[in-house]
Amino acid sequence: MLQRLHLFILTLLILLSVAMLEKGLFAFYYAELHQNMSTLELLHTLVWGGRFDLAISGLLGFIAYMSAQIIALLARSHFTNALRWTTFAAVTVLIALHGADTLYFGEAGRHLSYELREGANSASALATTALSTYTLPLLIQLFLILLGYLCTRWIFIRYAAPKPEKLSFRQLLSAEAMLLPIFIITLVIVRGGLQSIPLAPLRAHQLNDSTKATLALNGAYNALYFSIASQVVVPVYNQPTSPAQLNMVRNMYQTPVPALKGEPKRRNVVFVLLESWSGSYMPMYGHNVNTTPNFERLRMEGLTTQAMLAGGRRTTEGMFTIFCSAQNPLGQSVAQSQLQHFDYSCLPEYLRDIGWSTAFFQGSNKETSGTGSFAQLLGFSESYGKSDINDSIDDPTYPQNKWGYYDTDIYRFAIEKMLNMPEPFLVGINTNTTHDLQLPEEVTPLLEMSSRENSYQSALHFADSELYNFIKAVRDTPQLQNTIFVLVSDHAGISKVDAMQRYLIPFTILSPEIPPTLLSKVASQRDIAPTLLHLLNIPTQQHFTG
Repeated sequence: MLQRLHLFILTLLILLSVAMLEKGLFAFYYAELHQNMSTLELLHTLVWGGRFDLAISGLLGFIAYMSAQIIALLARSHFTNALRWTTFAAVTVLIALHGADTLYFGEAGRHLSYELREGANSASALATTALSTYTLPLLIQLFLILLGYLCTRWIFIRYAAPKPEKLSFRQLLSAEAMLLPIFIITLVIVRGGLQSIPLAPLRAHQLNDSTKATLALNGAYNALYFSIASQVVVPVYNQPTSPAQLNMVRNMYQTPVPALKGEPKRRNVVFVLLESWSGSYMPMYGHNVNTTPNFERLRMEGLTTQAMLAGGRRTTEGMFTIFCSAQNPLGQSVAQSQLQHFDYSCLPEYLRDIGWSTAFFQGSNKETSGTGSFAQLLGFSESYGKSDINDSIDDPTYPQNKWGYYDTDIYRFAIEKMLNMPEPFLVGINTNTTHDLQLPEEVTPLLEMSSRENSYQSALHFADSELYNFIKAVRDTPQLQNTIFVLVSDHAGISKVDAMQRYLIPFTILSPEIPPTLLSKVASQRDIAPTLLHLLNIPTQQHFTG
């Protein structure tokens, strides 16, 4: 029956309109992406990317159509009424995906992809953060859902009013037979034509401009593609790499490492991964607000560099670069992908195997983005999160923020555990105060909390004081004075438009044996692990690239 095809096309057009509207809102919200484009260039980019809008609309439209078919058969209801409701459900999913993508892009500088599968682990924290930090964009998305309901209802009443459906057996077979052409149409749309390969998000880069590719790509399609598509990754080499190959790589990328003499220095090592600390908001990189005076003091005591660049935009990406001295897959983390199943030999495992005890701490849910398990994959024997702190601390210093404990209580818990760990130990602490932009009521903000930028700077200032108190507490504890501190951000948080500033992070190594040293070079997180091993008088791993 052609009426069924008409209804499918109507659903498809509704979803396509929503997809194109949302992509236009994305371009409006991130106007800095196209500030150097002419209006014609921008329109060409958005229209060129219409293939991705059509693909996501076709996929969700087919799901809505099939769902309506099943509901109509099981509930003995009218197909058109069922399709109206399933179309609205598809509209809601599309708006929600676009809204999440828009918010995520502001944090990570890229479209939402495989992270969609991890949303359930932190659903409440993500929702409350979105409500408090991105109130206006969130309200706009909620308004669009309401508008989507009203428009879908009006369109179906106006153009697809239900007609009596007393179908003969022949007519019923004809209606079911329409599934085949609808399936073929959907398949062609989702695959981007009659080509032999699916419409991969990578095809957006056929525009030969990464910014245009970002604007052309539909964020909701990108998210669903990487959540559904199989991502099987195989090793480049089927055979182990030879010493000659490893030496060739080392000679290409590394400066010669001086020979080591004597026994390893069995020092405790504490890595503090400063959650979302952006160098572009710190005075040492030219920021005009004194957000981190304590870190400035500590930096002048230790080994530091002119600048340091992060290896990614998420915690697990920073962890892999820092502890494994290796680059992440571009735009992706090893964690929560097929790559996590390979056998890595990283700093925590290396030190653990030669006698260091190891533990990792965080104030949020242990499995947020798989961080806790990923830490153990890298070689941390123990991994602690929010629930472990709940069980240990009856009187927290501050109420929890939306993600979990403030840094003060994370440090307090970590010190308790460190005092009972066999020495030497390697500890990683992922902080949490700057994971949220709210402060405890008893803390006076540095700036008026009138904007996201001011709130971030105030949270950074508070975290800076908590960090200094932690360093002081460890140094004042006789059992822990044999400790080296590595202070480095896991990744930058909110950042300026400049590409380098999105990856500019603070870094210093504090050790009684190291005089204050400023190296006039831009370093990478990959350089930290081999540098630390050298300070401990331990040969570096051959495959480390820093």
